[in-house]
Amino acid sequence: MSETPDPLDRAAALAREEPTAAPDWEQTAGGVMRRIRGTVRPGRSVLVPLTDELGSTTHVNERVVLSALRAALSGVEGAAPSGLRLELDGDVCTAVEVEVVARYDLDLPALGDLCRAVTRSVLRGVLLDSADAVDVRVAVVDVTLEDPRQ
Repeated sequence: MSETPDPLDRAAALAREEPTAAPDWEQTAGGVMRRIRGTVRPGRSVLVPLTDELGSTTHVNERVVLSALRAALSGVEGAAPSGLRLELDGDVCTAVEVEVVARYDLDLPALGDLCRAVTRSVLRGVLLDSADAVDVRVAVVDVTLEDPRQ
């Protein structure tokens, strides 16, 4: 009488015989990007020119500012923010860099002006009077035939 192979040994042998396909670039890149996006980086404090009667200052986390900017710029027709960066001198915001992807058939200088105006509006809402001193730089970094917001 012959012995029946152990089910675990049979499964291991079958797994070794199974050809494995190398993951494609899309799958690999998607996994890497998910892990990167899942990494939480603490944000820096940005001064808001509000003081109470005792002289206490108000700060907002840069992630709040960036989130508000991303949401507002995502509403611009034919454009999508691809990169946002605040420059700080200590805790004072001195500049905002906005990178957008645009649809091919748009007037890019006009789109840049619109993105700059949207950015200024958000900064005034969050940073109040100090927003006027912030240098806003907008760059179209890519152009696509499709709607970049898709």
